[in-house]
Amino acid sequence: MRSTMPWCRSAVTLMKAACENLIFSSLRRLDGGALCLRVFDTGGNPREATLKLAGAVPWARKTRIDGTVIRELSVTLQGKETRVQVPVDPWEIITVELGGNP
Repeated sequence: MRSTMPWCRSAVTLMKAACENLIFSSLRRLDGGALCLRVFDTGGNPREATLKLAGAVPWARKTRIDGTVIRELSVTLQGKETRVQVPVDPWEIITVELGGNP
């Protein structure tokens, strides 16, 4: 199957959190071609975290674990990476949908 998101096909490092208290949990493809990224907070402090993704990501949104959209997220392309700003609550499991068809 051919990827509809060239930014994830060629990535060596797909995601980096600009915060050491966010731990990668899972990544999976959703129906329609979007990716679902899950991380969890171990820091216990509310804040805005930055996810750095390899390549251009057209959009991102924070969802509940069941896929219900909570909010659209700020996406900024900087050079060859995309930065996504994600609000983080203490000890939260964070689910972010990336790219694909909104």
